[in-house]
Amino acid sequence: MSAAGAAYLHPLAKATRVKHILRAGAYMARGAELVAGDDQSVGAESIEQRVHRAAPVVIDVLERFPVAPSGGGRIGELIRMLDADLRSGGAASGVASVSRPVPRQLPALPAALVGRSSELGPV
Repeated sequence: MSAAGAAYLHPLAKATRVKHILRAGAYMARGAELVAGDDQSVGAESIEQRVHRAAPVVIDVLERFPVAPSGGGRIGELIRMLDADLRSGGAASGVASVSRPVPRQLPALPAALVGRSSELGPV
């Protein structure tokens, strides 16, 4: 989910953008499956770990987009599993209540940047 920032680069809220946000976690889960002899339960465990470790900002960004699209083979399945679990707080795959860390307050913008958002380019 290191690609969560990619969502900020795309002004259109399309379902295909969800793949940019979650693909890294899905590839990690798929790699774990392959190392374990293509054991899909290992991938499910990896997805569960991603859900528990997800920062609140990832869920906040994710909820701005439609659900993950269909297709994409096993990676697509893992993306949809991760998407559903993150949106439901882990309930989609039977993960017990996921406790999330309290979001920290972000620092204020430097005074030199306040009011200059038009100069920063599109968000």
